Amino acid sequence: MASAQKNLFSGPVSVFQERRLPETATPAGYSALIDAYGLDVPLPRSLSAISAHHHMLERNCWRIMTPRHASSAPSNTTCPLKLASSAATMSSAAASKA
Repeated sequence: MASAQKNLFSGPVSVFQERRLPETATPAGYSALIDAYGLDVPLPRSLSAISAHHHMLERNCWRIMTPRHASSAPSNTTCPLKLASSAATMSSAAASKA
């Protein structure tokens, strides 16, 4: 059985993949997944991040949201998404039952 891969979400940043954020914020959504898994994919037109400040901001391809939009998981925790390893485990289990 393969061990679960651990990925960490980053904390606040001011630059994400050579794109400057309007203010220091923590990547969220697709940008957080790209960062956590080190994905080499084309970036979408709009990226999201969570600010420590309580104001919304949309500028320079960034949507900066308030802290209340953040998930309940603190930053720098183990990523709960294990899609690839779960799929492999399910395939192995199904193959062994056949």
